[in-house]
Amino acid sequence: MTARLRTDEKIFTSVDVARLINVHVTSVANWIRQGILQSYRTPGGHNRITRSALLKFLNEQKIPIPAALAGDRVRVLVVDDDSKLAKLIVDALSDESDAYEVSTVGNGIEALLAIGKELPDLIVLDLFMPELDGFEVCKRIKGSPERGHLRILGISGEADPGVRERILACGADAFLQKPLDMTEFLSKIRELTSS
Repeated sequence: MTARLRTDEKIFTSVDVARLINVHVTSVANWIRQGILQSYRTPGGHNRITRSALLKFLNEQKIPIPAALAGDRVRVLVVDDDSKLAKLIVDALSDESDAYEVSTVGNGIEALLAIGKELPDLIVLDLFMPELDGFEVCKRIKGSPERGHLRILGISGEADPGVRERILACGADAFLQKPLDMTEFLSKIRELTSS
């Protein structure tokens, strides 16, 4: 799958990255050459690194996130009526690094209101909730020209295999079965926020 570059994604040069994490620019060039720091080349042949690729690299290499990037944290909205699971997700993302800014809401209506105030980069969306279920929330978000680009990870404890196909048909980018395997969950979060 080809990575998509969001129009609002911050772009860094190799020199920018070197300054941010206090290393020599040749180290950055070596990481790019080794394939551990993802970049793309401009028509002029210069490497450019997206914010999400840099955050992914820093997380994988366990390098602290610089303060200058802290304001550029990936915004994750967790939508789940199970407050214990929502807290578990928040804790897991907080333990991962300070690359994530996580907020939670308890139902689909609150999710749409929260998204109307501030767009997240990723939505972790429970599918079976009272009032407005995750399927309808997903359809509304993906059907909106202003919000259709938002990444959605559907989650459900429902064992029916048709649930996965149904949420993907609504436009979700991925689906995971509850109870969540946190290693798989964090891997999926990194994948969705770096592509």
